[in-house]
Amino acid sequence: MSVSFVAETAEASQPCETGCIADLVLRCGRGDREALLGLMDLFYSAARATAASNVAAHEVDRSIEETFVALWHNAPTFRSDRDSAVDFVMSHVTTSAQRGSLR
Repeated sequence: MSVSFVAETAEASQPCETGCIADLVLRCGRGDREALLGLMDLFYSAARATAASNVAAHEVDRSIEETFVALWHNAPTFRSDRDSAVDFVMSHVTTSAQRGSLR
């Protein structure tokens, strides 16, 4: 049984299997901005919740922005043959929130 995530779009909810997340990270690593938007759709809520529990309220938006900027820059290092795409993305979510808490 595979894990399924749901991306909210303007039209309807669309399921995204775990492999879809790896594809989005790989595409992001090749400079595909639409793929980054897809990752933002999937992980925005997690990024917001993590930031909200780790940084001051006025720093939440900055932490979220830093998450996705770091993901964009580091996506080329993702290796689908050895890395979990969800873990790769979530490591950026938690790292940005932890950095924000040090400010």
